[in-house]
Amino acid sequence: MQSISQPPRRTARMLLVLLACLATSCATYRNVLMTNATTRIQPTDHIRVTTMQGEEFAFRVEAIDDSGVSGPERTFAYENLVMIERSETDVVRSLYVFALVGLALILV
Repeated sequence: MQSISQPPRRTARMLLVLLACLATSCATYRNVLMTNATTRIQPTDHIRVTTMQGEEFAFRVEAIDDSGVSGPERTFAYENLVMIERSETDVVRSLYVFALVGLALILV
């Protein structure tokens, strides 16, 4: 005989898994041209920069202007950068993950 508390446990487990999926939705870095960085990047965006020396830094943008981009600890001038990439959520990939998790929850 099934316990009365079983359905709430399953519902709680499903909600936890779905919340975990939302928290870890598929993010990807997209290349941003330096010429339009001031229009494509906003404060609080997560970016990754590659310097002329080959060093990579990932951080949350605090300020951006025509001369460069600033993070919490450092400012990077555009002339010292090789590449700027902005973190974006990949909606299609996230939907596939949610659909697979939903299917797994239905089958379990």
